[in-house]
Amino acid sequence: MSFPIGLAVVIELLMSASSVIGGIVAILLAKRTAKRRLEGDDER
Repeated sequence: MSFPIGLAVVIELLMSASSVIGGIVAILLAKRTAKRRLEGDDER
């Protein structure tokens, strides 16, 4: 019975970690796109 419970906990941790990482990646991508837009406007 310990294996299924352990797997469930691991899956929950992975899901929460993936959601947090996804949010961080989205923020980093948004910052990069904003910088690119500013640089593009400056170049133009």
